Amino acid sequence: MCYNQNGEAKTAKEDSMHLKNRRVMFLGLLVLAALLLLGVGCKKDASAPSLTEDAGQPVSDASEPVQDSGPVIPEGWRVYTSEEGGYRIAYPPTWKVTEGGALYKDAPDLEQLLAESQGHFTSLAQVAPASIGVVVFDPQGKSVDQLWEEGRDDSEIDTAMIIDGARGRVAKCGGIRYGECVYLVHEGMAYSISVYNVGIVAPPPDAETAALKQEIQQILNTFHFLP
Repeated sequence: MCYNQNGEAKTAKEDSMHLKNRRVMFLGLLVLAALLLLGVGCKKDASAPSLTEDAGQPVSDASEPVQDSGPVIPEGWRVYTSEEGGYRIAYPPTWKVTEGGALYKDAPDLEQLLAESQGHFTSLAQVAPASIGVVVFDPQGKSVDQLWEEGRDDSEIDTAMIIDGARGRVAKCGGIRYGECVYLVHEGMAYSISVYNVGIVAPPPDAETAALKQEIQQILNTFHFLP
């Protein structure tokens, strides 16, 4: 026999109401789970490029020299081209590119570091010494300055940068890791280029980091808008 909160025997009506309440609660949990899976009510932050391995962008990676009017590519570097994003960017042999188009500095034990994160990180680019990601989106008529204002984490960093002839503005990015973002607008599309772990303009703490910053700058100098 079932009893209510007062220790009294429950009636058939109370049992029925209890069963009905449990069904309603169960259905509510199912609806909530469905909404979370579908991402209802979540808006993707365009200022934070995804560095996952399966972002779905096609990879066009070649070591042959690129013949066009874009920036000069150093000998021996490889080229990642995003036809969908309308850009290409080159990187040295010590860097690699994910399926999603994120560049990252290769280093020993990255696979182990990724495994030890226990799902906290999902890409080698997220545990690498440095990584560069590019997000292309509709600026909805906003200028570089407006994008910088909306995307910056604070006003600590505000540096101008010219990339492939376009004026960019550097800001500090938010997130788990330290990062800096360059905002550009070109032919009606906005580009957010994010550098994680090692920033672009912050003072380097040692010679090794200074060399990596210089390498990152060389990579950014190869960024080119496709005709």
